[in-house]
Amino acid sequence: VHLTLQKGMQVSDLSSLCAAAAALCHTSPDVLEQSVREAVRDCWENSRDILEKLAGHRLSQVPEPVQFIQALALQITRL
Repeated sequence: VHLTLQKGMQVSDLSSLCAAAAALCHTSPDVLEQSVREAVRDCWENSRDILEKLAGHRLSQVPEPVQFIQALALQITRL
């Protein structure tokens, strides 16, 4: 999310975003990508109402990780 807000990076490809973020977090892109996928799945399974509020609409399926990051970035810019 930091990269999208502070660096103006477009969020369209999870792999390239994770590669850039991994360098900042001193981890591997694969570990970061898996963590994002797990966060999305956990939100879907345990806090779907919050996830839908974040997205701004009802969700009929689990959002893609890129959609999740976009929704987070949008909400942060609205604060």
